[in-house]
Amino acid sequence: MRRLMMLVGLGLLLHGCSDSGGGDEDKSKLLCERHADCGSGWLCNSSTSRCERGLSGGLWGVSATELVVGMTAALESGPTDLGRGMKAGIEAYFNHVNTQLGGVHGRKLRLVALDDKYEPEPALNNVKTFVSEKSVFAVLGSVGTPTAAVTAPYAVENKLPFFGAYTGAAILRKDPPERYVFNFRASYLQETSATVRYFTQLREPGIPIDNLAVLPQGEDATGTMDGYGQAGFDGVAKALKERAQIEKSAITYATYKRNTEDVEPAVKILLKWLGNGRRTKSSAGKIHAAVLMVPTSGPAAAFVKAMLKEVADIRAGRSQGASTG
Repeated sequence: MRRLMMLVGLGLLLHGCSDSGGGDEDKSKLLCERHADCGSGWLCNSSTSRCERGLSGGLWGVSATELVVGMTAALESGPTDLGRGMKAGIEAYFNHVNTQLGGVHGRKLRLVALDDKYEPEPALNNVKTFVSEKSVFAVLGSVGTPTAAVTAPYAVENKLPFFGAYTGAAILRKDPPERYVFNFRASYLQETSATVRYFTQLREPGIPIDNLAVLPQGEDATGTMDGYGQAGFDGVAKALKERAQIEKSAITYATYKRNTEDVEPAVKILLKWLGNGRRTKSSAGKIHAAVLMVPTSGPAAAFVKAMLKEVADIRAGRSQGASTG
């Protein structure tokens, strides 16, 4: 459904645009490698390497036969499961639209996906390439908050539509909304509020609201959060403030370094937190607490495995990290 909404959005932006020339000269026989080779009002068809009359205004990434969108994500390193998964999903739906629906307004959809390693600088360079080459109509499905923090403002500055980024960060949800930013997922504020509500109000047995800690993604493993981790942490903090007047400074958290699975420092910090008064009188000596995680899948799995091992060691008397009662 989200992909369908994205395609509807792309179609609406194109709707009503009619083919028109940027001049009387016929350049259709000129060979080209990029749009700049063709001149104003003309676009380079990457399939035929020939110039074609563009749409009114010379829209980037749009020819008489093709609509090209760009994507920047971790494809070769970093959380590649997210990047490759998003790329595969977009391409699968593009193939459906192209083969079953004849494209969008008769134009076949094509994705240009560039690797950014889940790091801001390469991601920004990718979007700068899209802009400098005028090669894509929009950026679609880019993955990550640290990367969106730099790529979205650049896209907006250059009037390049920024569709359906895989992030719930507030930086893409301004009030009033940015003209060129289109979101198709819940915000981190909405997600973390729902998570806090589940643990404290819906779960049986409920968890005391001050027995919640956070594992946010970090620039390092010593407590410095990156954009993604900070966005998730701020959502938890807002929910705890609204529900129990708990200040942000009172929330226990531990970070891990982005693009690693080195969660051991965080495990030690949060085990110490668990062993420091997390029981309630009615819990019969058992700990009722939760760690709200704001990681990618690899570090999340590593953290869960490490915590389960520590708890097993504690119960077997092999560790004193925390007492489970």
